[in-house]
Amino acid sequence: MRFAAAVLLFFLGPGPASAKTWHVFEDGSGDAPTIQAGIDSSTSGDVVLVSPGTYFEHIDFNGKDIHLVSSTGPESTIIDGSQGPGSVVTLKSGESRNAILEGFTIRGGSGSPAFPSGEYIAGGGIFCRNASPVIRGNVIRENNIGNTQFGAGGGMIVYTGDGQALNTVVIAGNHFIENESSVNGGALALSTGHHTVRDNVFVRNSCKFDGGAIWAFQPTSLTLIGNQFWENVAGDHGGAMEIGQPRTDAQCLVEGNLLVRNRAMNLDSASGNGAGGALSFRPGRGLVTRNTFVGNEGTGPLACSAGDILIWSPSGSTVEIVRNIFSKSRTCAISCMHPDGLLRGNIFWQNTPGDVWDDGGCFPGWEEDNLLVDPKFCDPLTDNFTVSKDSPALGEFGPIGAFTNPGCGEGVAVDPTSWGRIKVRYVD
Repeated sequence: MRFAAAVLLFFLGPGPASAKTWHVFEDGSGDAPTIQAGIDSSTSGDVVLVSPGTYFEHIDFNGKDIHLVSSTGPESTIIDGSQGPGSVVTLKSGESRNAILEGFTIRGGSGSPAFPSGEYIAGGGIFCRNASPVIRGNVIRENNIGNTQFGAGGGMIVYTGDGQALNTVVIAGNHFIENESSVNGGALALSTGHHTVRDNVFVRNSCKFDGGAIWAFQPTSLTLIGNQFWENVAGDHGGAMEIGQPRTDAQCLVEGNLLVRNRAMNLDSASGNGAGGALSFRPGRGLVTRNTFVGNEGTGPLACSAGDILIWSPSGSTVEIVRNIFSKSRTCAISCMHPDGLLRGNIFWQNTPGDVWDDGGCFPGWEEDNLLVDPKFCDPLTDNFTVSKDSPALGEFGPIGAFTNPGCGEGVAVDPTSWGRIKVRYVD
């Protein structure tokens, strides 16, 4: 994530004639001595440009539609909130899509009260309420909502409150790493509003209950495209994602994501409905398409606790699961209860003890409409889950899974998508 001057100008555009750039340096010698001072001095339309360094601050956009951006990217520009309580970054005053947070490592946050009572703590790294910013190109890591009975969004929370207009937040190209929540949403919690989450990487985030990486509760609409989920853990449901109780007319799209070795443990086993090692889904209307699931696990009292997808929606819900790869799931790939749906054009391979557990006729005759074949991953031993040129995922029924182009021919990798590469770059 290098932010060359040309790239920065591309994002900034020419801007209004009155726009100003406020320079902030670690030693305080810039146009403003701190990041918050730069924000306070700015007006909407301005740029606050932050040079490399570690800034021990908690910052608030205060309703300003500014572009807060680092000059060199998140590896060298850190906002650290560990020296005091609260969220590291706050946007809660009606900021619009023209408010942009880009190019920082955001760490050490402990969250802010979500409601006046103060009992619900949320948004360790970023607290976004009644605002619609763009959050892109950041590393959000090691934020922790702990020691509270009610909490959500270890890395970030986005929600609408007080009867305000629904927010429409874009979260793109970020890395969420080892964030924790005492309740739900280890990395990211999303509630009412229209949310787009695309091209992010979620690594080893965790929570006590639902949504090891993402907890989406009553979203108005939700789009999750092109993300990667590696080794996230939920104590109850949805090791990677829990999508719960949206409006009956809400549309939820889960497309082109890679989900590897996520785990949910169904601690509330009395409910007896499974875990959803990768995805727990309670939608109004949902489409799950062209994702790749590998080695996910759902534990609990059921033999088929849903290693990949648990669907436990009320009657009248419709879920379509189309053109995905389900491989090496433990405790079955899919467990389904109640909704109408479609299960077609998917690849199932080496899931144990079986592929689909269907309680209530969700997917009648599903065996005839899916492939039980080896997807031919390029190099699964190095976590390269692109597929070979002769993979059935690229055949007459394809493309199937998260990768639409071959990653190798004759078993020789061309451009691996590798956990090893992510680990070397982001994990100490």
